[in-house]
Amino acid sequence: MEYYTTVEMSEKWGITARRIGTLCAKGRIGGAIKKGKTWLIPSDALRPADARYKNKDSEVAGMIYLYTDTKAKKDFILSNDQYFNLYTSNKAIGENEKNAILDIDHAKVTDDNHIETKYGVGVLRNLSSGCKTYLNAVLNPEKIVSVSECGANVLSRLFLIDGIRLYMDFPQTFEIADGTQICFNDRDIVTGRNGFEQWWSKEYARREEDDL
Repeated sequence: MEYYTTVEMSEKWGITARRIGTLCAKGRIGGAIKKGKTWLIPSDALRPADARYKNKDSEVAGMIYLYTDTKAKKDFILSNDQYFNLYTSNKAIGENEKNAILDIDHAKVTDDNHIETKYGVGVLRNLSSGCKTYLNAVLNPEKIVSVSECGANVLSRLFLIDGIRLYMDFPQTFEIADGTQICFNDRDIVTGRNGFEQWWSKEYARREEDDL
């Protein structure tokens, strides 16, 4: 397998090397590996669609389904550690997921599904709660996954995945691409970070009015 650097892929794809490095770190380029501080990308890797903008095949850049109340649905994952340890950890881990684990927890997944970190060798159950949340959401697309234990790095990753379903009971600060559309509770659709913040402002006003 022949590998290219981000600079070489930049010339091939027509986007900046810095952007390509970001996409690699977010697990959006299949087969990309990191050696030291350098990302190496398979020569036959496909250029990922840019989730920040609309494309010719879709009216929206991506739709995130966000739920703020657990009463309406039954298919929630609220305890990410427990669900991951019992179920998700038994599923196959693909290259994109391995890259995400490397970026989020700085852990390398071995061929026998152990993890290698600077502290030694462990098992998938030793991953952080944020990393487990990401994997629960990606590997169980039929579920609605709570993101209460996520940091900004994991949330930004999740908000790049079209069709992801998440539960959030309070607003958090993280990067949301301008073209991303968010559907709150299967009802209200907003766009980007501004729309996200405006929806939560109205929601807090409603909760205060209803004394919730």
